[in-house]
Amino acid sequence: MQCDLASIDVYVLLGQLLDDDLGHADFLIEVSKANDEVYRALGMAEGDAVLRVTRSAYMMSGKPVDFEYVYGRPDSYSFKVRVPRW
Repeated sequence: MQCDLASIDVYVLLGQLLDDDLGHADFLIEVSKANDEVYRALGMAEGDAVLRVTRSAYMMSGKPVDFEYVYGRPDSYSFKVRVPRW
């Protein structure tokens, strides 16, 4: 099986390896204060607010396959949300 992540999407690869397709991902976006390492990496001053995105991805079977924190400067994000009428 080809495992070159430069040419294949990681979730396609996981789907092939697990015989299960990606079902959904949950995102939690919070304003928080990060540790010193995050402030330095983002070029921010200690005490500045930082966005922390918590992402969890699940396969169709419900198996969790990915968990990560992503930090960003609040002045570098914009959000667009589509809310379907169910």
